[in-house]
Amino acid sequence: MSNVIKTKLPRNVAEALEGLRRDYCELSTLMGIAFRPDGTYVTDRANIVRSFARTNPDAFVSAIANGYEVEKTAEELADEARQAAHGRIRAAYKHRHSRGGSLGYSNYDARCAGIANGIKFTLNELGVSISGVNA
Repeated sequence: MSNVIKTKLPRNVAEALEGLRRDYCELSTLMGIAFRPDGTYVTDRANIVRSFARTNPDAFVSAIANGYEVEKTAEELADEARQAAHGRIRAAYKHRHSRGGSLGYSNYDARCAGIANGIKFTLNELGVSISGVNA
């Protein structure tokens, strides 16, 4: 069994390709749109696919033959990183907050309470809300 690696296509190219596949189901038509040497096409989708295929022919053919995945945008990657960071901050806060809540503070418990308060203070000052911490 072979592991086929799917090509990653930019979102606009993937959307244009899907639209063209709905309109023209045949592979030969898609390849003709992508590689025919004369002029531009009437539709924006065809021009997007043609431009991508001309500059990245190997990636285009691989996407047609092996399938493709949509590349994440910079905003999507930033949102994933932000969500992961929020999760790590929430876990650190909960750990520290749970240690600093008893009446008989040890030095460690007092330090944990200070760290938890510092996390809340910093998030509030930055205007960042994380559920379970300061929201």
